[in-house]
Amino acid sequence: MDAGPPCPYCAAATTALLAAPDVNRRVTRTVFHLRRCSGCGLIFLADPPADLGPYYTSDYHYVPKDRAELDAHLPPQRFKIELLRRYRQTGTLLEIGPSIGQFCALAQQAGFVVHAVEMDAECAQFLTTELGVVTTCSADPTSVLRDQPQTYDAICLWHALEHLQRPWDLLAAATARLNPGGVIVVAAPNPLSIQARRMGRRWTHHDLPRHLFGLPMPWMSRWAEAHGLDVVLATTRDEGSLEWNRFTWAMRTIGLVPGAKPGGRVWRLGMRFGQLMLPFEGGEGEGACYTMVLQRPMSPAAAH
Repeated sequence: MDAGPPCPYCAAATTALLAAPDVNRRVTRTVFHLRRCSGCGLIFLADPPADLGPYYTSDYHYVPKDRAELDAHLPPQRFKIELLRRYRQTGTLLEIGPSIGQFCALAQQAGFVVHAVEMDAECAQFLTTELGVVTTCSADPTSVLRDQPQTYDAICLWHALEHLQRPWDLLAAATARLNPGGVIVVAAPNPLSIQARRMGRRWTHHDLPRHLFGLPMPWMSRWAEAHGLDVVLATTRDEGSLEWNRFTWAMRTIGLVPGAKPGGRVWRLGMRFGQLMLPFEGGEGEGACYTMVLQRPMSPAAAH
């Protein structure tokens, strides 16, 4: 009988989903174990390392030398600010896990007052000195939100939530700091995708052990509705999500060729193959990743 740990969110019984090593960065040969909750559907890493630091290798972030170098890499990320501005045109914005700050820079250009919480010290320094973003260097954004009075019109987590311990606590803290009409934007891997089902332990976006949770869209929707947020967008077909479908195949391809690196010829071949696969695995709800926008309703007084 499988007597694994209960769900860390709802305490229901769980079942084994898969076991896999660090297939993306190969830091160790340790095999990690994912489990699925039989109640709420949450997927979680049952045996996370005590210290995740070594799994974020020195090449995990590439920090530009200055703002001008960063600006050259902004155009492919512009879809993010265009998506946000469908729901919020301006105001105060917090990005959690911004890395080198591409989205922060785009949000600044769009007129938002931008704050950030970033765990990597070098990235946090770049955000502060080169972008002028009010940045807190911390691996515990939940406590940062709870301990400060600032409120926001937008709180964005572009592929950050799955890295955090107790992501539901972070979502609750973010909701408490959201102005009426404000939005929480979450982009994350889709553990119910065609790719995840077919590739199993070899699926790139499990990214064990750096990803501590798989957060299915139905789980996110139920959480949002239970906490008074409206789900105004839930899609696997936005530009960013479809790019992650292609990314999967590029990662699988370079993994087959010794010495191949991201950005090289083998990588580009993988991206092209991923493009060819989109008609078969990029349908709505089936894509490798999703983007959701959760909105706090306007207060009755503000609505008038």
